[in-house]
Amino acid sequence: MEQPRPSPPPTLSAQEWEHLLDDFSSPPPRRDRWLHLPLLDLALSSLPRRDLPSHLKPLLLSLIDDHLLPPPTSSLPLLLSSLLSLPPDHSLRDHLLLTVASAFASALSAPLASPGEEAPPLAGLVDALLAAANRPNHATDRAARALACDALRALDEALPGLLADVLGHAYALASAERSPAAQSYILLLASAARGVVRLGRLGSSASILAVSGPPTPFSVPAHLLSSSPHASTPARPSEQNVREIRKVLALIMERPQVLTPAAAMEVAAVVAEVSSAVLKWAPAIAAQVKVQFGGMVYSSSPLLLHSLLMLFVQFPGAFGADDERKMARRLALAACEAHRPLLVRLLALHWLLGSERFRDSVPGLTRWFYPGMFDPLALKAKKLDCLGFAAASVGGDKVGGGVYGQQTTELIDDGLVSVSAFRWLPAWSTETGVAFRALHMVLVGAAPHSTNDTGGSGAGYVG
Repeated sequence: MEQPRPSPPPTLSAQEWEHLLDDFSSPPPRRDRWLHLPLLDLALSSLPRRDLPSHLKPLLLSLIDDHLLPPPTSSLPLLLSSLLSLPPDHSLRDHLLLTVASAFASALSAPLASPGEEAPPLAGLVDALLAAANRPNHATDRAARALACDALRALDEALPGLLADVLGHAYALASAERSPAAQSYILLLASAARGVVRLGRLGSSASILAVSGPPTPFSVPAHLLSSSPHASTPARPSEQNVREIRKVLALIMERPQVLTPAAAMEVAAVVAEVSSAVLKWAPAIAAQVKVQFGGMVYSSSPLLLHSLLMLFVQFPGAFGADDERKMARRLALAACEAHRPLLVRLLALHWLLGSERFRDSVPGLTRWFYPGMFDPLALKAKKLDCLGFAAASVGGDKVGGGVYGQQTTELIDDGLVSVSAFRWLPAWSTETGVAFRALHMVLVGAAPHSTNDTGGSGAGYVG
């Protein structure tokens, strides 16, 4: 006897979808009455419906993004077929592409739990994205190509090494791209290069940039299909792959001016990681990093300053004393710029005092640490803390005379001048307490004093 076929999921009318969307924007108890339905399947099947108002369809995708992710892996083929069935010029295609990429990235992990079920839809999605990114760079759909690159990068981040086998194609695409979409191609190349390094491919005898055919059809790499452990100690990179990874790094660092601050920060992190893997065999990379990114010291973006600080830490030999002084002065100036958010100004002071490399430059920057009358209390306290640190950093055994004695006297005078700016405040105010506690630290740090409490004859004693 023939088994009855399962009934197809019920469709929801426009009014029912409006009620559902309203319930999901309310507290959880109201949405419970819808949870027995296959909401993901219903939402995807409703996108091509012509009887559904157009203003509801973006809301259905937002419903998937906000409430239905991560999906079960059994729904990945339906997500892929929904994307492929939508015409390239459809108004919802970009949004659906982001939704599908987010669904795959959130549902899958490395290695794949069920390769037979998960690998085919994953390969189909990467196939479609690579085909979109591989279109000629004079096409008018550069925004769609950039979006495809960003989606590939998200998948590569969720499944490390996914794009390691297509590094050669990513290099060719990034080197040929000259439109505003170049940033997305550079970031895609950087992500693929990081995957190659993490997988230990540099020690292979095969070229990491070798291209044996078109990027499609795509095959899921073997390391994602099995859980076999990788070698704990990577092999020595081959000379050929050292040359080729240097070519990749040169292209990634070639045009930092086309990157947004957030993208430049990501590129700097990748460059630091990839360069460290071959720095022993190619020490000239450190000088190249300094040349390409050293100009960030004059930037007003805190993201770029943070990126340069990461490179200072990663490549200590590439940046000299003059570079350290420039960076320290830039951080001190950033803390004084009133138009910046309080968090950025505090971070600049924390970066300045938190690194051993800049501590020798702090005493020469004391004039930038005077608290302004309208500075927030937290910033005033931190600036006075910097003055105290600068006073304490002067050699205590040389305070009696010479340059150190003159510098110490100036620091004490600076501390008194800074605290005198608080005289308009009442004695019971929090700022007055903060100011005089900081003054005590300046005086005790800058002058020799006795560490015992038996007498008050020490020069730094404050009664």
